[in-house]
Amino acid sequence: MPLYKLSWPKVEFAEGYEVWACKRPGADYELIGTIGALERPEFTFMVDMVPRNPLALGTRDVQLNWEPPQHLGVPFTFKIPYLLGGQRSFEPSRDIVWLQDALPLGASWQDVSGLQDSSWTFASEHSFLVSASEGYASPRFHGALIPLSETVIVWVWIPPGKVPEALWLEFHDGQDWIRSAYWGMDIFAPYPKGTDHVYMGEVPSPDTWRPLVVPLHRLRLERAYGLAFGVAHRTQEACVYWDTVACTDQPVMAAPLPHLGIRCYEIYRDGRLIATTTETSYVDTDAVDTRWVDARRSLHPAFHFENHPSGKQVTIRWAVPQGQGTTYAYEVVSVSYNGDRSSPARVSATVSSSYGKTRIYADTSPITDGTPLLAEVAGSSFVHEGLVPGTKYYYRFDVLSPAEELISRTELTHVTPRGSALDHFILDYSQLA
Repeated sequence: MPLYKLSWPKVEFAEGYEVWACKRPGADYELIGTIGALERPEFTFMVDMVPRNPLALGTRDVQLNWEPPQHLGVPFTFKIPYLLGGQRSFEPSRDIVWLQDALPLGASWQDVSGLQDSSWTFASEHSFLVSASEGYASPRFHGALIPLSETVIVWVWIPPGKVPEALWLEFHDGQDWIRSAYWGMDIFAPYPKGTDHVYMGEVPSPDTWRPLVVPLHRLRLERAYGLAFGVAHRTQEACVYWDTVACTDQPVMAAPLPHLGIRCYEIYRDGRLIATTTETSYVDTDAVDTRWVDARRSLHPAFHFENHPSGKQVTIRWAVPQGQGTTYAYEVVSVSYNGDRSSPARVSATVSSSYGKTRIYADTSPITDGTPLLAEVAGSSFVHEGLVPGTKYYYRFDVLSPAEELISRTELTHVTPRGSALDHFILDYSQLA
């Protein structure tokens, strides 16, 4: 399970610090830890990327399905008040959601180049997908009646293989597009690097949701009434999904990079690794009903021959072992890009190879692949007629599952007795004279 470390500047005279986390935009902040007064304050926490809602379907080939972890990487924001005299410096409150699914009231798009709606989201119904191919795209809107202020938070997702060389946020102050904050390289930027175009750090890790935090005072801004979402790469296609935009008047921070996504999932059956996949599903074709494994070893169906007095036919009866199948315990574990493994998501499945039918082969010489089929029986008895009394017959019984899998194979011989000439003569009770 990946470990992350938060660090922040020491506050003189602080007696300690509280670490509060918010896991969804606009939700409450929850206390996750308290530390004492340290020379270099830091807090280490763990993110367990457990696969969600595992399901197992099927009684022969088991179809496993699951959902990705709720949190890929660390899409959280943190507020860290210091403690002094038993009081915290501020009460962590909810961030104000400014953009989610729809533009803020009063705002309208000015440029939609490279812009699409997407159902891939973190906290909303849809996100804004911005794509650029061998260049840049910067769709923009303005005119919001209620402005952004203080510190801006924007959640983004970058797909693997389409990582931009730069992304940025450009701000409209109500009069014009004046300043921007960028991540990555200083390319395709709308303003000169420096006070009007401020470097905010590395491009976020791909394959994870990440909150970008922009204190507006660093851009010498008090408020903004519009945003531009900039994406750029000089030689290939680049994409960024822009989700919720929020703001707060309290100090807020995000976990440092890199944020780790899911490299693959490991599938375990009864504690043994059986597969690795990058998908969120897997079909286990090797799980077997051990009842039938045992049957092949020692519990072959018992076949009984009941001779007719004439010797010209025999009734064959058998009993196929029955039961509830074999239950397996499955575990799905996510593996991050650096090899950290999550706790397992557990689910069980019962594999059942129930009885379907029996194929009977018979001949007066040993059974071969060329011996014709005598009968295919869905029940548990069969009458073999037209026999020659005193003749040795060879039989093979193939018991099949409903899916026509071979459950067991039994080979036997049988000789019917020579019949009586008084085949159907029956003595009745009578008084002799």
